[in-house]
Amino acid sequence: MGNRCGHDRTKLRLCDIVKRGKGGAPPILGIVSGYLNDAAKSRKRLKSWHQLNASGRGRRSEAREAMATVLQFLISEWFQLETRRCARPGFEYLEVPDVRHIALKISLSKDWKGTRRMTVGRVQAVIHDLVELGYITRSKQIRKQQPTGEWIAAPKITTFTKKFFLELDGRRLWNTIKKYGERKIRNIEKYLDDVNFRPFWPTARRLAHYLNPGHVYSPRQAYHFKQEKPPDLPMDLSTFPEFNFQN
Repeated sequence: MGNRCGHDRTKLRLCDIVKRGKGGAPPILGIVSGYLNDAAKSRKRLKSWHQLNASGRGRRSEAREAMATVLQFLISEWFQLETRRCARPGFEYLEVPDVRHIALKISLSKDWKGTRRMTVGRVQAVIHDLVELGYITRSKQIRKQQPTGEWIAAPKITTFTKKFFLELDGRRLWNTIKKYGERKIRNIEKYLDDVNFRPFWPTARRLAHYLNPGHVYSPRQAYHFKQEKPPDLPMDLSTFPEFNFQN
């Protein structure tokens, strides 16, 4: 398993940035991130990915590093337990990371900062492999023409599949993910009731609107939207102190 550019296989740069403990992420996300640490070093987890080489040789250390890092970043920063999507929902839009955002934020993380940066090309290669293996699905990219004539592309929505969790640690992990997701759905429904969101709509319709608000923006697009929208529109849910569905 030779390395390119002098890559040190014994010092993989990963992205285990899940906030653990009180006030942090749901414990299951810390567990998943830890399993991804193992997957970067052992063929026992995510076996299909490790067997991608037609020659049967193990994956290069830089490929293992990139795979685990991208997955850890998505799980830590963007993963929705209730839908298994990588997105942040608001009342009016769904914020979704694009490959440039992923590469930039990883490059600024603790293990990567000040070293060789994560590139957009590397992120795209990782995502291509994950889609090919059935670990994730990617939605169709939507393009809209602005009044100025400019075409704006919304980022593709990434969703983790059952196969990913089964290959990472088996059925027990998959069942736990489902359990957390069901609990979070119930908490979201209660929250939408508490804030009196669309009070005349039935619960199922309110939940569907919350999960799929109709617009998909990249982090940069969402930032500009929040700067330009009228002040009487509701803020996105991430600004609410009560927006904590971890328990």
